[in-house]
Amino acid sequence: MAVNTRPQKYREQVYTHPDEHQPTLPAIRVATVLVSRWGPGDRYGQTNRPIVSLNLVTRGNLIYRQRGKQGVINPGELFIAHKGFDQTFETGDAGYVHKRTILVDGIGLHALMQAMGLTAVDRISFQNPARVTLLFRRCYRTMRDKPSRFAVELSNLAYAILNECCLSLEVRRPVPLCAAIEFLEQNIQRPLTLAQIAEAAGMSVRQCTRLFRQHLGCSPVSFFIGLKMSSAKVLLSVSSLSVQQVGMEVGYDDPYHFSSQFKQRIGQSPQIFRRASRT
Repeated sequence: MAVNTRPQKYREQVYTHPDEHQPTLPAIRVATVLVSRWGPGDRYGQTNRPIVSLNLVTRGNLIYRQRGKQGVINPGELFIAHKGFDQTFETGDAGYVHKRTILVDGIGLHALMQAMGLTAVDRISFQNPARVTLLFRRCYRTMRDKPSRFAVELSNLAYAILNECCLSLEVRRPVPLCAAIEFLEQNIQRPLTLAQIAEAAGMSVRQCTRLFRQHLGCSPVSFFIGLKMSSAKVLLSVSSLSVQQVGMEVGYDDPYHFSSQFKQRIGQSPQIFRRASRT
């Protein structure tokens, strides 16, 4: 549920493209783009957000609250409003805020954001904000004008924005943690243990666990299971593999264990998820 409280005059330009007008949905889909200009006292609240929102502040500043945390987004910085959480945004002490926003969804989005380490991140500071601003502007123009194959172009632009977010984190992310993530991505079909993950990255088990929790908000094993389940979601949605074959592709020899793990993480059995994703 979204709640707007905007007592001052504001301007907002929105362009969107509903699913029903797309014959084939890309793995990462831009659903809506907007440019907002808020004044003093303007505020927006979202309960149990249904879609990821990437918000780039270009002028003024923005106060956000999410997952029990509060912060300020200044010009050239980005706030990620995560799916499934409650958020509030309001104009900061500058008295106004100008921002660009894209709403992003798709069966491949969570897997990509998890692999990039973005699922536990709220605020991004860029080394080259002008390049990111240009990507947001291109998203806006592409959605507004809707040229041939614009949905594909929007998907590519969304990936480029997320990649810029990832690159900004890489500067602060420890090398051993990057090595561990790369090892997990390359061994998605194996049933790895915590000790194997730590050893591959040249860390102790304790150090490995600490770095994952500090930078990604979860344990190494939980992160690895998330990668597996996100990959399984994509395979179930777009491939002709059986549920058992999908389980084997992501490292589960026992189909019952795979189905149980999938339902625990995703909230649906693989069979129900597949039917729902193809309707």
